[in-house]
Amino acid sequence: DFAALHLLGVLLTQGPEEVRDFSRGLEAFREAAEGGHVASMSDYGIWLTKGPPEHRRRALGVEWLRRAAATGHVHGLANLGALLVESEDPAQVHEGRGYLVAAADRGDAPSARRLGELALEGRASEPDVDEAGEWFKKAAEGGDSLGMVRFGQHLEQRGGDALGWFRAAARDGEVEGMFHLARALIAEGETEALRSEGVTWLERAARRGHVASMNNLGLLLLGQGGGLVEADPALARSWLKTAADAGHPGATLSYGSVLARGVGGPRDLGGARRYLQAAARAADPRVVEAARRLLRLVERAEAGR
Repeated sequence: DFAALHLLGVLLTQGPEEVRDFSRGLEAFREAAEGGHVASMSDYGIWLTKGPPEHRRRALGVEWLRRAAATGHVHGLANLGALLVESEDPAQVHEGRGYLVAAADRGDAPSARRLGELALEGRASEPDVDEAGEWFKKAAEGGDSLGMVRFGQHLEQRGGDALGWFRAAARDGEVEGMFHLARALIAEGETEALRSEGVTWLERAARRGHVASMNNLGLLLLGQGGGLVEADPALARSWLKTAADAGHPGATLSYGSVLARGVGGPRDLGGARRYLQAAARAADPRVVEAARRLLRLVERAEAGR
């Protein structure tokens, strides 16, 4: 029973830790795929290309994805398209876009979102914001949470009402939706209740590991929220450190600054120097300029000790 083998493969590759056995799961997918089970062809192919490094066999995985896509299987089309558009080869990107279009036309919302991202980036053709918006709309209306966020951003950039889409994504558990909903409510909420709701969403996103939310929450807790939340320098310091250690340039700058000034904890000039040096290597020239300026102050303070 190839359907049962497929279910076994899913359990062994994606199930609870105590039953997971990736090698046996791949074997179950392989046997079912060789028996003609199309969903297994797709799953076998994607795990061979995206699974743990020791199990990857990209060429074989692409072959199985092509077999699944050739049957019109939506996930086969979507998985093959998503894989090919990651290539640096323009021909493969173009081919991958074709598979994504076929998947999106069959109702696959994540494929529509990926097509929007391709149109925005201009990787398969010239950048086309209007085309991107159409694909993002299709993804959002198809229920893709991240597509809702992208369509909301598209509307926001054009002066449209994005809040409903951000809220829908946030309620669906998408942390990007939580972040953008929080940002919009805090900045534009017409009532204190709406702005407070924004803080709640920001806290949820931060607790779920969204780095930009950690940074923004840290800044609010430093007292940069206009009294929206009660200042808590120690907690702010903790959130900024977590975001800085995750590589957020602005948080790296801010954490270096609070260490230098002793905000929310002991002054630590050596730690401040290390974080500010990291911020000075950021891509954002504004962060770099501010970090260099603070570094000079830290170096003077160290020299005067």
